[in-house]
Formats: sequence, C-alpha cells, structure tokens
Amino acid sequence: MVNGWSGGVIQASHDDVFVTPTYLVNALYNRRLGAARLPARVSSPTFDTSKEGKGVALLGCGGQP
Repeated sequence: MVNGWSGGVIQASHDDVFVTPTYLVNALYNRRLGAARLPARVSSPTFDTSKEGKGVALLGCGGQP
C-alpha cells in the first residue's frame, strides 16, 4: 500500500510523505462504517457463467451480459 502498484495510497518522496485521494476515500469509509447490516433481496433476471456460476443476478445493465 505504500508506493506500490498503481501508485499506492501512501506516497513517499525524497522530501515528504503524503496520501492519495484513494487513501482519503478509504479513510472516510472506515470512519463512517456502521455496525448494522441492512438486509437486501435481489429480484432480477439471471444468467449463467463459467466464472461465477449459475443464476447470477443481472444488475444495472439494460442489456444482456
């Protein structure tokens, strides 16, 4: 996570250490993460795939997979 692939979320230069926007988004998410989980139910057409299995829900895509 430091100076890694894709820049990492914590950058270190010769003179300074700083965080990237990706780090800030993750930090915000972590601070606001609640303990309760909301139940969810998906009702949509499904499709089969060799990678994810059978009956995968088709979400947010106006067309076919």
